[in-house]
Amino acid sequence: MNRRLTVVMTFSVLGGFIVILLMNVAAMLGVIPAKFISQNDVRGVAVEHKKLLYTLNFRQQRELIEMFNHSFLATPEEVDERSIIFTGGPSIDKIIIYRFDAPDIEIIPNGYIVKTGAPWDEISDSDLNMVFIAPLWNPNGFIEESSAHETFKMLLTTYDH
Repeated sequence: MNRRLTVVMTFSVLGGFIVILLMNVAAMLGVIPAKFISQNDVRGVAVEHKKLLYTLNFRQQRELIEMFNHSFLATPEEVDERSIIFTGGPSIDKIIIYRFDAPDIEIIPNGYIVKTGAPWDEISDSDLNMVFIAPLWNPNGFIEESSAHETFKMLLTTYDH
């Protein structure tokens, strides 16, 4: 019985190592998208609204960084064919991510686009994604959020109305 347990445990550990190795190789080859920014690199985050800076609290900061890390790169052509005019969104001029050992990142909200596969005749708020201009991450395109309109709700709580 002990020998069988030892063999099972050995294969389990080796299997875990292989999974970790494959995940690292997939990230290096670009199969798994890399994160845009690490939480540990961020010193602080501020939102500019009507020429005033509003600092995000730690929870908001983590949510925003996580949202950017799960965002998609979008080409200008994709944004043009799926763009929509949407009024009533947060009037944010830009988002500034202050980092410890690197230049600050400025991210500019560009508008809203319809999610892929959403019906054009019945578009609701939950069918829209915010699109940002982030030259550091995608110099010739956009960053499309994928958080089911949670970014919009979170950004509304960052400044005084």
